Amino acid sequence: MKNKKTILLIIGGVILIVIIALVIWQVYLKKSKAQTANTVPVFKADFLQADEKQKLGIPVDLKIEALSRDAQGGVMVYKVIKQDSDVVDPAKLNPISPRTK
Repeated sequence: MKNKKTILLIIGGVILIVIIALVIWQVYLKKSKAQTANTVPVFKADFLQADEKQKLGIPVDLKIEALSRDAQGGVMVYKVIKQDSDVVDPAKLNPISPRTK
């Protein structure tokens, strides 16, 4: 009789430890998924090189960001950067239309 109680107590303890381990594992997985969902991709600005500025007739000493390029890599839209805060992420720009009011 005493052996049966001891065996049941050991089995109950093992089951309890397994349940606690599974709960901790689930909490860990949820936290790791939340952290990966909150990571923001780092934006790297595309600045024109000296030869590109010369081709466009832009003074080489200006800091110019390319906002849009064509299929061949040529600059279609660019922006003069006077301060570091002027740099923009082209993916976050809204479309511009002369018809919008």
